[in-house]
Amino acid sequence: SEKMNDAQSIGEKWFKSIRTQNEEEIEDHIFTKTALIIDPASTKSAKSDNTAMIVGSLSANDFKYCRELIREKYSFAEYCNKVIELLVKWKDITHVSIEKNTYQGADVVTIKELMEKEPRLKHRRIEFINKASSKNKDERISTIIDAVNNGQIIFIDNNSEFTQELLDFQGQKYSPKDDCPDVTAEFSRVIEEIIVVKPVEILDKRDLGLR
Repeated sequence: SEKMNDAQSIGEKWFKSIRTQNEEEIEDHIFTKTALIIDPASTKSAKSDNTAMIVGSLSANDFKYCRELIREKYSFAEYCNKVIELLVKWKDITHVSIEKNTYQGADVVTIKELMEKEPRLKHRRIEFINKASSKNKDERISTIIDAVNNGQIIFIDNNSEFTQELLDFQGQKYSPKDDCPDVTAEFSRVIEEIIVVKPVEILDKRDLGLR
């Protein structure tokens, strides 16, 4: 399915269409990498940014799938607990990428402490990426225009607020919110760059007919 938008007189909308699929369609794919990408916000006030998160994967067909979309206002504790909830739910997450600018790494420390208290996560191997973002947001977001418009980045169809924020985006100058397109751009970059090391599987040569 596709959600189309009409151009407005002020500015120009960057994303002309969003390709969405339902959960059954998305989860039917084979995924080679899965990560949780987070752009946190520091307050819950009406004028503050939203915390945006994506549980996203790269599939065997080289398409990128946004399997869960979050666009909410959280306190610090609520945000950290939400991360734990997502890590428990999505067992194939191997990496968590969190923009460092907001909490300067304090959130990573708290999330790791919560993981130690959660039996289902205590022994999970999850790598955290926590870097400050210095590149201009418009530059970052511009890197995914073609991939989104051509349907190479596919979104779960159950969060219209998240996808509508992409469709409404006209650059920082004309857009009141940019959290969702920004975290989508970060997902697209991170899922390409991360390296997942799989356990070595030792085969008995006799199973291969060798002696």
